[in-house]
Amino acid sequence: MPDFLSDAWIAALDAAAATAAPSPGIAPFVLEQVVTGVTDRGDVRYHLVFADTGVRACPGPAEQADVSFTTEYATAVELAR
Repeated sequence: MPDFLSDAWIAALDAAAATAAPSPGIAPFVLEQVVTGVTDRGDVRYHLVFADTGVRACPGPAEQADVSFTTEYATAVELAR
């Protein structure tokens, strides 16, 4: 299991998201999360792209997020669980 919020973890999240069934008719949107105080990495930012063809997880900031939220590391861990 890759370290939480590492590039490998985001890649694994993307691979898992790619297995989700498409949702025809869904309005596309982008959700961005910023996690502050990640040990040895500082702040980590990644985003999820939801579309009728499926979901993608991408490292880094979104070009234009529809929703963005920031949490400290401990809260991000709880949300991921």
